[in-house]
Parts: sequence; C-alpha cells; structure tokens
Amino acid sequence: MSIAGNIDISIIIPVIREEKYIENALEQLKARLSRCRWEIIVVDGDEQGGTIAAVTDPLIKSLVSPAGRSLQMNTGAAAASGKI
Repeated sequence: MSIAGNIDISIIIPVIREEKYIENALEQLKARLSRCRWEIIVVDGDEQGGTIAAVTDPLIKSLVSPAGRSLQMNTGAAAASGKI
C-alpha cells in the first residue's frame, strides 16, 4: 500500500451517485493491489460530491469534476502521480 514515495500505479475511478457501492469496491480493489505502490483517485461527477462523501479511507484521493466520463478521467489523470 502506498500514498507516499514513488507510485507504481494510479487508478482513476469516475463515479456518480455510487454512495452505496464505493466502499466495498475500494476495499476489493485495495486487496488486489497489495504487491505494488498505488494511489486510487475517485472522481465524482456529482457537483455535490455524494459519492466521495462516502469514501472513508484517507489514502484515497477524492475529487469533484463536471459529469462525463472523459472529463472525470482527465481530472483524475491531471492529479495522478503513478508510472502507470
């Protein structure tokens, strides 16, 4: 697990109204990333930030962006620091 140092992989997750599912999805994802240094960036397309309000892990980067998958992915990519 990592948030500091050299990040191997940045995972960007565009979301909108996924409050019920985000924590479980993040836990499952983190369990599969145990062998690398990672960062996970959740980009909420809801201007109220409903989904990111449900993210409790302080290691997860949470951003708000205009709705639209490409806009959200670009917002996340601009904040990413991983090699991949």
